[in-house]
Amino acid sequence: MQLRVAAHVGPVYCDEHGFAGDDVTFLCRMLDAQPLRRALSESSTELAFIISDYVYEKLVLRRRSLADHRSFRLVRTQVKRTPVRAWIYLPAGPPP
Repeated sequence: MQLRVAAHVGPVYCDEHGFAGDDVTFLCRMLDAQPLRRALSESSTELAFIISDYVYEKLVLRRRSLADHRSFRLVRTQVKRTPVRAWIYLPAGPPP
């Protein structure tokens, strides 16, 4: 089993269908991004993590103790006409 995880920050509201808002849509687009899917399928790890450019700049770069910024790879793609600029992190796979 492999798992894709996405993180983004922004306003969210609830309507009759559940959570909604532009930032929820962007989060879902990141999660569905082909570079993330490809990175996970080509790796030996069970987890692929993608974060928005905003989260990378405001959290990863400013709080270096949380995660090494060099462990993330920048991706630029488009999902359903939404441009996505985000950062992918793959934890080390299982030992050989």
